[in-house]
Amino acid sequence: MPQPPYLGEFEQQVLLVIVRLGAEAFGPDVGRELEARAGRRVSRGALYTTFDRLEDKGLIRWRTVPGTQARDGLPRRVYTVTAAGLSALRAARDVVRKLWDGLDVRLKDPNGSCGTSSPSAGRTTPSAAICWKSSAAARRANPAPHASRLAPRTSGTGGKPSPSSSADMGTRKC
Repeated sequence: MPQPPYLGEFEQQVLLVIVRLGAEAFGPDVGRELEARAGRRVSRGALYTTFDRLEDKGLIRWRTVPGTQARDGLPRRVYTVTAAGLSALRAARDVVRKLWDGLDVRLKDPNGSCGTSSPSAGRTTPSAAICWKSSAAARRANPAPHASRLAPRTSGTGGKPSPSSSADMGTRKC
């Protein structure tokens, strides 16, 4: 089976909104839904250029439907995602899942910890304990196939692994 075409981030978002809106996937509605769900304002030109690009790739189709009185009866285009478009969305989702696999723990908190410490009690919150336990379980279930390449960094530490080395990833809390 041929490889589905590459989807850019905006193309993925447009396809997902069309799927979400179903029979109500008219151009202006797609733009409003993108703004509401993705928090991104989209110019009409960018949206319709993306519709054309997705149509050229065979990922969407449109058909005209009768217009409403608010449009003086002018016909409207309703967009649908083709089978190839759904396949491309699934492939893009799978790639993103593979890229995210195992990174949830590392990206949970910008300070490198999963929870907060209680200043009065001097101990870690339950969320950190859960994170530490789940990350340890994840490492046992899916050991890194490249672990042999991740030797501890010892330069400048007197031959001892540095606190940021990969060797201590199994013992420190997130």
